[in-house]
Amino acid sequence: METGGNTSDDNITDSVLDEETSLINLVVPPILVVIGNMFNILAILIMRSRYFRTLSTSVFMTACAVNDASSLLISLTSHWLSVNFPDAIIRTQYSHYMCKFFNFYGWSNCDFSIIVTMAMTADRAFAIMYPLKASSADTRKRAKIVLVIITLVVVTKQFHFWFSSDIVPAGRKDRMCDVFPPTHAYWYFYRRVWPWVHIGFLTVCFVIIIASNCVIIRSIRKSTGNKTFKGSFSANCARRTDCPQKFSSRSQTKWRQTAIMLLTESFTLLLLTYPFSVHLAVTLRVTDLQTDRQKQALNAFIFSIVFYLLYSNKCVNFCLYFSTGSRFRQALWEILKCHGSLKHFHTNYSVPSRLANVSSEGDICNSTSSPPTDGDKNEMESSYL
Repeated sequence: METGGNTSDDNITDSVLDEETSLINLVVPPILVVIGNMFNILAILIMRSRYFRTLSTSVFMTACAVNDASSLLISLTSHWLSVNFPDAIIRTQYSHYMCKFFNFYGWSNCDFSIIVTMAMTADRAFAIMYPLKASSADTRKRAKIVLVIITLVVVTKQFHFWFSSDIVPAGRKDRMCDVFPPTHAYWYFYRRVWPWVHIGFLTVCFVIIIASNCVIIRSIRKSTGNKTFKGSFSANCARRTDCPQKFSSRSQTKWRQTAIMLLTESFTLLLLTYPFSVHLAVTLRVTDLQTDRQKQALNAFIFSIVFYLLYSNKCVNFCLYFSTGSRFRQALWEILKCHGSLKHFHTNYSVPSRLANVSSEGDICNSTSSPPTDGDKNEMESSYL
């Protein structure tokens, strides 16, 4: 009787997990696709604005936004159709070609976004450490070369999916495509070696991102200290004993905010991408995952969470840059103002005073308006946020 009771409880638990998983699979992907593509389109428009179009930042962020938008439309939409409307997926003897593409493309675009973010962060740190080299180099050309190298690295890393991917059996609902090792050697590679290769790859990227942001934070703190020292002896403060202290307080507050924002950006990327890789490494060691009903239901539930966390990373970049970048917000304000969509944006978010120098709305919306000077360009390359 006790065994029967436990079995009944397990079945109820599995049923609840299945219902929750089905709800997540039905609701979350459309939200990510709509919001993510809206944010990525805005990011592309902002990178075409006069503040960014001459910078290497625009090359990296445009490539990342295009990659993220296409990934949401292609990979996530197909996944949503397969798990919610499995009859919509036509199964033929050539279906494995479709899965070879989806596995290769899905893994590649996720890695591409992470490496581009790493390269962009390292580029910012390089501009701060070596401002003269950064100002004299053709940074946009250098960024394009870096993107080509990144593409080659990603293609090489994920190329093995072309030889092992196929559509899952009709009764399986957690995904459309999976890896089916054709040989024992590849089985050992995919289940025992590949997960740790991927986790090591992510770890290297995150270490570089965090190290680069630490360089930026250190530079900002050092620059803040210099400005505080100079400000304490300025003519405007000569007759006010509290001026240096107020200036120091504002500078320290700005430094702390920037440090928090940069570290938040780094750890957000870590928290959104790492769980999926860890889940892969763990589940590939479970041999009865598709035969044990309880493990299968639990795995489908956890997979849906970590999978959508991974794809939410393709939506949050815009939010992070918006919250951390005054110039990013300023460019967005100009774009929306040009379309008559915004009236009181500046009441909620500060817009740099440089906008006050623009004489008319026509100057703001004019795509041929004068780009930043060399001095402004060097400054924005080193600290565009």
